[in-house]
Amino acid sequence: MAVGIFYFAVLLSAGVAAVLDVAHPSTMWQRTPSARIQQSGVQGFPCVDNRCVCYVFRYLYADCSYTRLQYIPALPANVYGLLFNGNELRSDMLTENFFVNASTIRVLDISYNHLTSVPRGVFSPIPNLEWLLINENPITYDGIARLISLPSLRNLSAFGCDLGPLPSDVFGDIDSNIEQLSLWENRINPLNLTELSPLKHLKFVHLALNGFNTLKIDNPIGLVELDVSYNDLKSFPSTCMNETSLFPELKKFRLNSNRIRILGFHNICLPALEHLDLSDNSVAIIHEGMFSDERFPSLKFLYFQRNKGDSYYLDKKQFINTNLTVLVLDNNNILFGDVIRVSSDVFANCTSLAYLSLDGNSFENVDGQRFHQLLGHLPLMYLSMRRCQMSSIFEDTFAQLSGLRILDLRSNRITNIPDGAFDLHPHLTFLLLSHNTISVIRETTFSESTRTQFVTLLLGYNPFVCSCDLLWFRTWLASNRSLFYELPFRDSPEYNCTNIPGKMVERFTMVHQACLLSREASTQVTVIFSLSFFVFTVASLLFRYRWHLRLILYEAFRGRRHIRQRRLLAGSFTYDVFVSYASEDLPWVREHLMPELEDRLGLRLCLHERDFIPGNNIVDNIADCVHSSKKILMVFSRDFVKRQWCQFELTFCLSHAMDYDDALIIVCVDDVASSEMTPAMMAVLKTTTYIQWEESGDALEAFWGRLRLSLNEIAAQIGP
Repeated sequence: MAVGIFYFAVLLSAGVAAVLDVAHPSTMWQRTPSARIQQSGVQGFPCVDNRCVCYVFRYLYADCSYTRLQYIPALPANVYGLLFNGNELRSDMLTENFFVNASTIRVLDISYNHLTSVPRGVFSPIPNLEWLLINENPITYDGIARLISLPSLRNLSAFGCDLGPLPSDVFGDIDSNIEQLSLWENRINPLNLTELSPLKHLKFVHLALNGFNTLKIDNPIGLVELDVSYNDLKSFPSTCMNETSLFPELKKFRLNSNRIRILGFHNICLPALEHLDLSDNSVAIIHEGMFSDERFPSLKFLYFQRNKGDSYYLDKKQFINTNLTVLVLDNNNILFGDVIRVSSDVFANCTSLAYLSLDGNSFENVDGQRFHQLLGHLPLMYLSMRRCQMSSIFEDTFAQLSGLRILDLRSNRITNIPDGAFDLHPHLTFLLLSHNTISVIRETTFSESTRTQFVTLLLGYNPFVCSCDLLWFRTWLASNRSLFYELPFRDSPEYNCTNIPGKMVERFTMVHQACLLSREASTQVTVIFSLSFFVFTVASLLFRYRWHLRLILYEAFRGRRHIRQRRLLAGSFTYDVFVSYASEDLPWVREHLMPELEDRLGLRLCLHERDFIPGNNIVDNIADCVHSSKKILMVFSRDFVKRQWCQFELTFCLSHAMDYDDALIIVCVDDVASSEMTPAMMAVLKTTTYIQWEESGDALEAFWGRLRLSLNEIAAQIGP
């Protein structure tokens, strides 16, 4: 990532590159050559007669891991390291000539095999072996002692070997040049570091994941780095004996991921310590002067994050350290807005502090004055305040931090960037404001000189409102993708218009003339457009569902039966029933409907094949026959849906029925899917009880009974 690369460059130039070091026990493994190759993404190429893969990572490495090779093949002459792990090696295979073909290597990885011991002289063909990894082998301490006695060996990694507690005087008579020893995840409990004191050149010891709850040492030891993370320590280890330091040269001390609860009442003598990691403990109480110059005169890097204690009481007496350069206090539930719990002078004595990370704490209710009291005096180059519940920043919030190079304010609730808020920071090149609630960036938000000094300006995942006010930012964004996106550049949902779903800010457009209107005129246009759209929508719905509405209103105001009866008595009708049907349904009409209604009931039906006057206009025929009929019967079917004239007849008959306060008789001769019906048919079926044709015995009798009942107004007498 571009941000990460720049962080590294800035911090390295400031002398604080160690802040990037992770606090997990695998850190040591990540520093080994084999791990660096595997994690670097360097492309390999076949070598050693295609048995292995070679990499060039500063030097040439041959990876013959997990190939089931039982011997070392002839390697390239200039090979620097050999990875031979996972090949099911046993101790009895390691003869004096086993490594003859690897005589030039300096790095050897034989992890994940089945080695229980190391025969004498097996590494004599490798006179310059400096780094040996024998992880996850069931080796013993005797084997470890034999390995570290190799004159050329400087680094030994033996994690996960299930070694158990350090035996007394296990390295007492060994002449060793070993400088780095990794024994993490080996069940070393209890731990007595005195057993390592015979190793006079030992500087780096990694003992994570061993489960010990005490750390004992009887004599001073010349370690430079000690990693006891991921164990069960409940207090800060004692590092003094008769006011003399037991670790006079220790520069880096990893105590993260233990169970330390209280910091303060400890016998601390660490005059050279520069890097202290106390993250992921259970610290609830920090006593006065814990991190002072007096206790830690050389301390530069302090990691104190993700502790599980309650919200802390912090005052200026806890950080009285003028050498502290890097301070990480992430995710500790520190309430900086609480003036009782957190003193305004909490960082007053941190006169060298260049890197400060406060992610995951609370800056809610912190106004401009308190912010200046807390941080305004610090010589910060890097300030991170992610997820700190900040809802606003002011024009002068960061004004006193003129030395800032990187400012990370992601994932807060900031709604607006005041004009000129970052124009007093001539060195600010990285500003990270993504995942806030910012809706607009104006041309006046940053001055022209401030815009040109930015290397990265992350503003993604904010609820941008795409309007005339955002057009300037859209142009800036589209023309400077490398500024606003982390690598690799690509189309992404980072910059979206909240008010236009699916529209990216870069692709948002508006007519230029529309943006020339005044705000009042724009508001009026918007209101008029909205009202017009509403009226158009309502009108469209009314037109689309006009028959539904007319039928509903008709049914609501029906009940004038006497009007229909007077029309039937006074009118002169040629037909009793006008039948509307599709020509494909004529066989059903002739076979079933006509015999029942004409032959049995004596009614006169109007059928267009029989009764329409030849030569007349078809519309006139329909109108004349409908007006000359006492009742209207519609025969709905799949074919009725498809016929345009049938739909015309339906529309005309609906209008006629409403004009004369009558009701249509609807007969369905087959099942018609609702998705196939016209709006008029759907409206009729939803507001009128129709009669479904069935040919089975009882259903057929019910059909004719219901039909006779619907015709009782025009039939004087209907037989059973």
